[in-house]
Amino acid sequence: MPPRRAPPGGGRLWAGTAAAALGIALLCGFSASPAWAYEPTLGEIYTRILERSSVYAGAILSLENMVYDAQPGVIAEASQEQTDREPAVMPAWGFRQRVYWLRRGFLAIETFDMEGKPLHYYYDEGFGETSVNLDAVRQFETVDILHPFLPFLGESRSAWEKGATTWGILPQRVTINRTPKGNVLYGLQEAHGKAVWVDAVDYLPLRVESVALGGNHIAELRIEFGPYMIFGEQTDESRNLVFPRSVLFLLNGRLFKRSVLKDMDYDPNMREFPLTRLRQRAQALRSQSTAEASRP
Repeated sequence: MPPRRAPPGGGRLWAGTAAAALGIALLCGFSASPAWAYEPTLGEIYTRILERSSVYAGAILSLENMVYDAQPGVIAEASQEQTDREPAVMPAWGFRQRVYWLRRGFLAIETFDMEGKPLHYYYDEGFGETSVNLDAVRQFETVDILHPFLPFLGESRSAWEKGATTWGILPQRVTINRTPKGNVLYGLQEAHGKAVWVDAVDYLPLRVESVALGGNHIAELRIEFGPYMIFGEQTDESRNLVFPRSVLFLLNGRLFKRSVLKDMDYDPNMREFPLTRLRQRAQALRSQSTAEASRP
């Protein structure tokens, strides 16, 4: 059976419960009081997230990333940084990605410039990551190329926690809040306000609140998800694959990256999934790095 490709422009908009309406509400703040009597544990929320992600075995994604002039070198000037939420785009720093994901624990990401020149290769099959820059000028850290929704497609709590740690968060408790529109949110929270906020019905992430280091400065990092798209043919939409059409990354309230889903092949069979090529590419890059490190 051939892979099921999303129609041009992506799937259809997610119309389910809280996640469809929270984009604006999230920007308006939360109520500080508990939203309802039931308080789930972290373990219960993890279970619901993993149940939500068990729909399809894998996907191949095409992403386009636009980079903005967030002036990270002067983030100490908070009053200047927050005067403009969306600064000027820097076309030369944009990049495209091809993401190969299998729910059983496989992830490979090819990163290119906007003209198709390879910039970075990432590979993780569960026993050691390969993360290699392929361009002498444009250098990427692993955190620069990972999509923050991918941990929500994992098959284990440990995989989810590993993904959250990438963004500086290891949740220790659950906070319950309500938006001005009455939607209930769970905050998977660490110390100092760092948290992953998910809606209490669909268990989809809506916002990540953390910090980012830039030289000697610490900036507030916020990641905003949405709107969500549905991929699949199940009558029960909760049994289809859901993925955010766009993700915004902000430092001190100022946009510095927008990641947009351009295309998806969901649930590809193994004949269509280039596992051998991706694995051989990782092996070749590891061998090359070892040889370069052993040179006198």
